[in-house]
Amino acid sequence: MSEFVKTQQELRANLVHQIRETIDSAEAESRGLAADELEKIDRIEADIRRADEAIEVAQRNEERRAEAEE
Repeated sequence: MSEFVKTQQELRANLVHQIRETIDSAEAESRGLAADELEKIDRIEADIRRADEAIEVAQRNEERRAEAEE
């Protein structure tokens, strides 16, 4: 696995953790998510989608490279 993919996976895991922290905070206070928290989660989810796409592109490229070497 390339270093790029590892970095993107670590980034993704951190972003998921940030969402979980936001939700856990609201749950601990027995309340729903505030508008600013929902916006934050929306931004983080967009970042997760971008990380997922980058991982997929890198993995496809690695597969193509391996096929080309055969």
